[in-house]
Amino acid sequence: MSKYEAELRRRLASDEDIADVGNWYLQVTIADKLEWKDCSVLEVRFMKYIHYHWKKWMKSRRLN
Repeated sequence: MSKYEAELRRRLASDEDIADVGNWYLQVTIADKLEWKDCSVLEVRFMKYIHYHWKKWMKSRRLN
């Protein structure tokens, strides 16, 4: 478990917007230079979820 997992769980369980949770998580992990090997399973799954939906959103924004 990384030092951010407990806070991530708390934020996900609250009514906080998922985009805000994602922004918070990205900011703290980038600032701390957290690596994949330092993340818990929950954190890896959360990042994959965020990445998947970001790619889906980007695809929908194309002007083709």
